[in-house]
Formats: sequence, C-alpha cells, structure tokens
Amino acid sequence: MLKNALLLDSIYTKLFKVSEEILDKNIDEFILHNIKENNTFKKNHNIFYNYLDKTKEYFVCYFENKDISLTTIDIIIEFIKNKNLDNKSILIYFQDYFLLFNHSRFYYFQKIEKELIHEDIEEYIKKRFKFDIDESYRVNSSDINKLITDKKYKSSLNYIENRSASKIYSIYLIVLFLIGFSIFTYEYNNKRMIEEQRVLSLEKKKIQNYINKKDALYYKTTLLLNEIRENNLKIKEYAFLNKSLKVTIVLSNSANAYAFLQKYKNIKVHSFIKTKDGYEISSEVTF
Repeated sequence: MLKNALLLDSIYTKLFKVSEEILDKNIDEFILHNIKENNTFKKNHNIFYNYLDKTKEYFVCYFENKDISLTTIDIIIEFIKNKNLDNKSILIYFQDYFLLFNHSRFYYFQKIEKELIHEDIEEYIKKRFKFDIDESYRVNSSDINKLITDKKYKSSLNYIENRSASKIYSIYLIVLFLIGFSIFTYEYNNKRMIEEQRVLSLEKKKIQNYINKKDALYYKTTLLLNEIRENNLKIKEYAFLNKSLKVTIVLSNSANAYAFLQKYKNIKVHSFIKTKDGYEISSEVTF
C-alpha cells in the first residue's frame, strides 16, 4: 500500500494516433477534444500526456483531482534518478503494470495481462512501441514508500490545463465576486440611505424650529407694532437683534408713554428724551 501517492489503478489512459507531433499551442485543445467524449472523463480531472515519437502517438492520462500532489510515476522517476539511470531507457515492473522511462522521463505505462511473462512483455514493447530497453527493474511498494518523505518533489509530467474545470472555477469566482459585491453595495447603499434620512430629519427639525421661532417672533412683533399704532404712537425706527426688537417711539405727551410702557413688562427703556414734537423713547423689547 502506497502512502500519499496516486495509484496507477486510479489513472485512466487513452492512445491517439497522429501523423505528426502537434504544436505546443494546439496540444491542449487537441487532447481535450479527443477525451471529452469518453464516459470515464470528468470535467474536474487532471490530465497529463506524453508524445510517443517512435510510433507517432499521444499517450493521454487523466485522473480525479484529489488532495494528492504526486503519482506513483513521479516517485518511480525519483527511484531511477537514485539508481543513476538517468541516461538510459528503462523498463520498470511495478505491481501488475509495466512502465517505460527514457532518460528518466516518463514515456508510457500499461497493465500487464496475466498470461504474459517478462520475455513476452519486452518483445511486445520492442515491436509495439519500438522502444529499445537498456535495463529493467522490479520495484515494489516498500521501495516507493521509502522515497515518499517530507521532501517536496516537483512533478516532471506534462500536465495540461483542463479548461472546462478552469472555466467552471472562473465562473464560480465571478459569481462569488458578484454576490460579494452585491452584498457590499446593498450594505453601503443601505447605510448611506439611513445616514441621509438621519441628516434630512435633523435638517427638517432645524428648519421647523427656525420657522417656529420666526413665526413666533413675527406674530409677537406684529402685535406690538399694532399696539403702538393703536395708541397713536409713531415709530421713528426699529431693528431686530436676535430675540429682541429695538424700537424708537415718538409720543405727543408723557401720559401716553407711561400708559403704553405699563402694558409691557419686558420693555427696557434706554432713553426718554423730551423734544419739540413731544417725547422720544428708545427701548428694547425682548420676546
């Protein structure tokens, strides 16, 4: 049993015959187009491939996207490097599979039919894949497990971008962004509307208070001025100052002046002057 490495049994494979090697810029599209019709292929699968140059074929492998960063193939490559077999064409027997590596790079793997013996397999490889074997090794699970450590191995397999999965993930991110943006916009607009309503309410209160004060001042001032006229008093001048009215009154006799002043306890007299026309009172009325 292998630890933390994807088993070969979990990998699906397909071979595609071509007339020549496909350009790198077109290879992803070619592979996705050819494997998407397979019932075993899913949109979330990881895909890697190798070009078999001697037979002009593409060997395509795909497996379910799991939380495993390495395959058994990656670990066997490390095994070959540790054996200093980097410059040779190697046949590896592992469990019920054979794997081919050329200069420590993965080439091909296949499940072994039970009735075949090693000699038959090697002959089959030479004829079918035109692959010349320099050396062959049997690797067991314990050999692989020894190489699976905390060391971070970087896979040398040729992975392609699964655009279907990437597209789904991109759409998912866009939807999440739009939802998040909508929530943010709603919260922002809601807070702004509440703040605007609060400010508007305060402004209304200020305006109403101002109107109330103005109305009260206007009403009281009108009553006072009417009272002055009804008492046959003349207004020489007047001016508003905050809640007070400064007014200068001209009277023909002092009796009228005293009678008027007795009615308003909130009148403060600043001056009482006798003139050739009568009397002039400079006063301030506080409302």
